[in-house]
Amino acid sequence: MVQVCHGALFFAFGIKWQIFTFERMCLTSLHLK
Repeated sequence: MVQVCHGALFFAFGIKWQIFTFERMCLTSLHLK
């Protein structure tokens, strides 16, 4: 049970990190234009 909870938490954190990185890339590209 603990393994499943830890896996779900890690998965959610990974998605948030990807979105955060994507937003930063978009903002940076807008600044460069």
